Amino acid sequence: MRTLPTVPFTVSHAIVGAPARKVGLTISAVAIGAMSPDFVFFLPEPLARHLPPGAFEHTLLGVLTLDAALAAIALVLWWALFAAPLRAWSPTTIRTAVPVVPKPTWRPGWRRIVLAYVGIVIGGFSHIVWDSFTHPDRFASDRIPLLYDLALGDLTGAQVAQYISSVLGLLLIAVVLFVAWKRSDHSYPDEPASPNWLWPVIIVVALSGLVVGLWEVRDIIDTQSLLGTINVGAFLFLTGSLSAATAALAVCCGLWWWRVGRETTPTDSSSDD
Repeated sequence: MRTLPTVPFTVSHAIVGAPARKVGLTISAVAIGAMSPDFVFFLPEPLARHLPPGAFEHTLLGVLTLDAALAAIALVLWWALFAAPLRAWSPTTIRTAVPVVPKPTWRPGWRRIVLAYVGIVIGGFSHIVWDSFTHPDRFASDRIPLLYDLALGDLTGAQVAQYISSVLGLLLIAVVLFVAWKRSDHSYPDEPASPNWLWPVIIVVALSGLVVGLWEVRDIIDTQSLLGTINVGAFLFLTGSLSAATAALAVCCGLWWWRVGRETTPTDSSSDD
C-alpha cells in the first residue's frame, strides 16, 4: 500500500532542469530525473504494490537505482513516443521555435547514456534536497525550528514552504518556457501534423484526467480534519488525473505514429532537450 504524502506538485521539480544545458547535460534527463522519486505514486496500484514504498524512492540509493530506472523509461518514452507528435500538433508559432525531433535511435552511444544517467541522478538528488526543506520528518525540516514549528493553522513551516515552492516552481517553468520562446528566431521548419489532432487530443486527455481524478476521490472524507480531507483528496486527484491524462496522451501519440508514420525528418540531431 502506498503511503500518501502531503500534497506536492511533482511537475514543479522539473524546473531544476532549466540550466542543465549550460553544464553539458540534457534538459529532459535532469527534468525527468527531478520528478522520478514521485513516479511510484503515479503508477497503478497493482504495479505500485510490487515496488518499495515511497520512502525508498526518496533516498540516495533509490535515486541511484529504482528512480533512475523509472526515469530512463520515461526519458525513452518522451523521445520515442511523445516529443514528435506534441511538436507536430503545436501551433505554428511554437513549432518554428522548437527543433525538429530526431528519429529515435536504439544505439545512442555510451556517452549519451552516461550523460543521461548523470542528469537523471542529479535531478533525483535535487528532489531529495528540495523535499528535505518542504516535507515533515526530513533532515532539514527536523532541524530548523522555522520549518518544524506550526506556521499557519495546523501546517508546519515545511508544509507551507512546500505549497509555496510548488507554485513558484510552476511559475518559473512558465517563465523559462516563455523566455525561450521569445528569444527563439523561429527559424525551425514548420511541419504540422496531417491531420492535426490538437483539440481532439486536448479534450480526450482533459476528460480522462478529470474522470479518473474524480473517481479517485469519490470516497475520501476525513471527519476529524477538513484540512486532512482536502490534502488527501488533492493528492489522490492530482496523481490519478495526471496518470490518466498521461496514459490517454500516450494512446493518442501511439495512434499518431500509426496513422502518420515517422514523418519528421531529423534536421538538428544535436538537440537532446
